[in-house]
Amino acid sequence: KPEALESILHPQIKVSGNEVELARGLAASPGAAIGTIVFSSARAVELAKQGKKLILVRPETTADDVRGMSTSQGFLTQKGGMTSHAAVVARAMGKPAVVGVEEITVDSKTGVLKARNITLKEGDTISIDGTSGTVYKGSIQLENAKASEDLDTILTWCNRYRKLGVRANANTPEEAKLARENGAEGIGLARTERMFLGNDRIPIVRSMILSTTTEERQKYLNKLLPMQLADFVEFFRVMEGYPVTIRLLDPPLHEFLPDKESLINEINSLQNTRSLLGGKKEKLEELKKLLETVKNLEEFNPMLGFRGCRIGLLYPEIYEMQVRAIMSAAKQVEAEGRELLPEIMIPLVGHPNELKIIKERLTKTIGEILGSKKIEYEIGTMIEVPRSCLVADKIAEYADFFSFGTN
Repeated sequence: KPEALESILHPQIKVSGNEVELARGLAASPGAAIGTIVFSSARAVELAKQGKKLILVRPETTADDVRGMSTSQGFLTQKGGMTSHAAVVARAMGKPAVVGVEEITVDSKTGVLKARNITLKEGDTISIDGTSGTVYKGSIQLENAKASEDLDTILTWCNRYRKLGVRANANTPEEAKLARENGAEGIGLARTERMFLGNDRIPIVRSMILSTTTEERQKYLNKLLPMQLADFVEFFRVMEGYPVTIRLLDPPLHEFLPDKESLINEINSLQNTRSLLGGKKEKLEELKKLLETVKNLEEFNPMLGFRGCRIGLLYPEIYEMQVRAIMSAAKQVEAEGRELLPEIMIPLVGHPNELKIIKERLTKTIGEILGSKKIEYEIGTMIEVPRSCLVADKIAEYADFFSFGTN
């Protein structure tokens, strides 16, 4: 089956016949993973810092779970289908997921997973197979999938007659390298927000979000600039000669902050402490400030709220920093004698003026970076909301390219 091709890029379960199968659900994202059960994203982030391999188990995931998902090896949900949040995010992250497992019961409050008369708790180990949709008790041996000679032959035939080129999604230079080794002719989408999730970066990103003035925000953006620049240099080197589409910051800002429930619990715990000595008082004030920001950023439907180009319009310095990093990296790699084509994507555009304003700002910034140097680049957008489809002809007046969001 054509859809089975993706499984070749991911580890697989090595079945011996002695496995204890817990349940079966929808094979939402290929690959296999082993880890200890964790029932909340906040707990996943906490345990991941201790170096633990985790499987995030939820009734279903939401946008608030993204940080926990990024630190987990894979996901298991009781509810959901192939286009559910967990399925879409898993495929985007390249992590295995089994969703819609109706024969299990997940109680996040008590931290219990029940399946076929077996009760599991946080810390118990499970293995999930996102290729078959199977969930196993305990740790199952994994193996790397290998392409067969028959597949190589078929792909050689396809390559001879195909009319279209295929690009890959990649969020790190390592993923880009793997994509090129497997025949990708460029990167169709590099999500810059994923580059912010490293342990050395997330504190800086949070401080940037908590900043109350442009000057303060710029201080933290200046710290992120060399990190982003280094990422893009490696991207361009790996994909030498091919285009790389880089999407500027897209998700709601609250995704980079702790969830509200965890903050409230931590604040209550500190307030119940008899003594606030030894820095605890300062910690309490810091947490209260963080909670206030989380509440201010709270939205009924954050996926259609303050995100994408709306962030770029209100805080132009964020997009300008990212473009400085992109084009400075391009300038550096071009000086090494390598060919490249940066494509800068402005996300969530729904009105032509949004793209017009942001493109004008970024073009000015790019001019400052390049000076008299000539480097080809493009600025475009993704058609991903209904309104952008209706006014696509108007948006096209300011776009060098379109991508299409299909999930």
